Amino acid sequence: MKKLHIPIFAILISLVMASAGCKSAPPAEPEVVPVPEETQEAPAVESKPVDDQLTALRDRAEELHKTGVAYGIDRVKPESWGEASSLRDAGLKAYGSDYDASVDSFTRAIALYEKIIDESFAAIVDDLERQIREARASAVGAGADSYYPEQFSMADAVADDARAKKESGDLAAAYDAGQIALMRYLVLDKAMQVLANKQAVDQNDFAQYAPEDYEAAHGKYDEAVSLYGVSDAACLEAVDQALLLSEKVLNAGYKVWAEKARAQAVEIRDLCDSIKASRSMKAEYDEALGYFKAAQSSAEANSWHAAYQSWTDASHAFTVVHQAVLLKKNAADLAIANARARQDESSALAQQADELLPLPPDAEGFSDDETVEPGTEIEAPAADEAAPLESYATEAPAADEVESVAEEPASEEPESIVSHDPESVSVEVEETESAEIEETVLEETK
Repeated sequence: MKKLHIPIFAILISLVMASAGCKSAPPAEPEVVPVPEETQEAPAVESKPVDDQLTALRDRAEELHKTGVAYGIDRVKPESWGEASSLRDAGLKAYGSDYDASVDSFTRAIALYEKIIDESFAAIVDDLERQIREARASAVGAGADSYYPEQFSMADAVADDARAKKESGDLAAAYDAGQIALMRYLVLDKAMQVLANKQAVDQNDFAQYAPEDYEAAHGKYDEAVSLYGVSDAACLEAVDQALLLSEKVLNAGYKVWAEKARAQAVEIRDLCDSIKASRSMKAEYDEALGYFKAAQSSAEANSWHAAYQSWTDASHAFTVVHQAVLLKKNAADLAIANARARQDESSALAQQADELLPLPPDAEGFSDDETVEPGTEIEAPAADEAAPLESYATEAPAADEVESVAEEPASEEPESIVSHDPESVSVEVEETESAEIEETVLEETK
């Protein structure tokens, strides 16, 4: 009986559970939020602290870098110098954070710097020596050795010292001394240029066009003289400023002159154009025009001395062209006038001859036949039709015959009157000559 109760009880429990499952759905499971995994930082690499050895490497690399830049070695071998500078920068970046990397970079940079300097220094000193020779020659050419004898001797002394140090193998010291000698020669050369500009300004009274710059140039020149042999770099800077100011004063004066020269050149050019000189003397006119255009370019570049010279050259060239063309034109006009005068004179003589001895309308030599055009072939008369040669030859009349002819009444007209007056012949020649001269002259003056 007890065994029967157990299965019944189990069935009842199953029914209750099934009934409960039908009435409600199971609750939703909560969303699982992923938890980020914690990343563990790599342990810092322990580096040696900065010591005297690393600091010495850094200072040496910096010293070599500054030396190369100061002497211009960085421009001799730019690619190799750039590589050494990159190693130096890497050493500075690792300095204090990566001892070994910093030491390695500085060591390699130092080795490359020293190699570049050793290979380049000799060439640099040789080039400096060449510059010194050129500067000295320029100063001598300007007269500095005679105008500044004491200062010139000081420059020579430093140049000799530079050569001696080069021969001893101390290239760095030779370079330093050579730089001083070069600056002193340059100062003397530029000082002579300042004096030359001042002389030109004073002679042409240009100071009135830039009085402030004139006084400033004088002050800078005095400053340069006082600094010579004391502070060479400052002395060179002062004389550079004095030269610049003196050139400004000179330029201001030449600007005024150039404007006047341009006006004159334009006036003469217009005269040439009025007589068409560019046609009759094209090459010479183009040359003058070239000077004019060069002056215009110099003026646009604010180089008024050159502009003044070019406009002056243009005026001279245009004047030569104008005079030559005008002379040809005047000669042509005179030739035409003379030809016309001769023609008028011949016409007057012919008219006078007609008045003194007029030809009758039916006189021999005049005909109503058709005019024969030039170039028309005229058929010669037959031999039997030709007049005998004797009929064209007449003997000179005797004196009594001349008197009898003169006493004959005027009513009796001669059988034939043929004019052989030289003036009448010259009229035709002169008319032809005048026409040819006029045509030739007009063609030349085009």
